[in-house]
Amino acid sequence: MKLVYTYVAVALGGALGGAFRFILTIIFPFHNWPWGIFTANLGGCFLLGFLTPILQLKKSIPLAVKKGITVGLIGGFTTMSTFAADTIAMLQNGHLLGGSVYLLATVTGGMGFVALGFVLGARGRTR
Repeated sequence: MKLVYTYVAVALGGALGGAFRFILTIIFPFHNWPWGIFTANLGGCFLLGFLTPILQLKKSIPLAVKKGITVGLIGGFTTMSTFAADTIAMLQNGHLLGGSVYLLATVTGGMGFVALGFVLGARGRTR
């Protein structure tokens, strides 16, 4: 039965995360640079990095809730497929430099934000 709760939590989190990502694409429409998706991906990387060490220590939080937040909400908020499609669209439209910068900035920025989140999240759990 616990697995059913986890599936439901992930599904609900994914729906919310996807809705939040969609809102970002409305706030930051794609005009030569996909700011909405870029913001979602880097913000999600930071959130995942920040919350992971905290959630690992919180034994009182059910696994379904942890998975609903990490796999569902943050997983639904970030998107590899849209990132890849936006990069290809930029390259196909002749924006070689912009597409290349977007690719590198998202990958390196994502790694950096996960690391930053981990450092800050780990610092918060020692208090």
